[in-house]
Amino acid sequence: MNEARLKRIVDAWIIAQGAEESSVIFNENRWAIDLVCRWSIRSKPNRLWCFIQAACNRELTEEIRSILSAGPLENLLSEWGASYISEVENLAARDKRFRSLLCGVWRNSMSTEVWERVRAAATDSKI
Repeated sequence: MNEARLKRIVDAWIIAQGAEESSVIFNENRWAIDLVCRWSIRSKPNRLWCFIQAACNRELTEEIRSILSAGPLENLLSEWGASYISEVENLAARDKRFRSLLCGVWRNSMSTEVWERVRAAATDSKI
């Protein structure tokens, strides 16, 4: 996915998440929420991971950060945690904003090993 398309998706997702449900603004941008959800369902973890990283780098409200944690990030870790946990740990070790996202993730269907590593990465303060 190219950078311009990713930016457009992140922009629309953030706008939709911050809008009143069923408002014109929400309806115009809902496609981005639906797309990110489809990536979770249709085995597109690389796209989901790119989206999470790009969204995390934005200035987000606490509410939208919580949605990013409990939605896309939790889905990624629940479905593909074993494949992504090393990348998650590495990013958390050097990025305080990303590390704070991990605090909003629930275990869901993560394996015990992945969940323990997520919790450790969320509280590790190596930076």
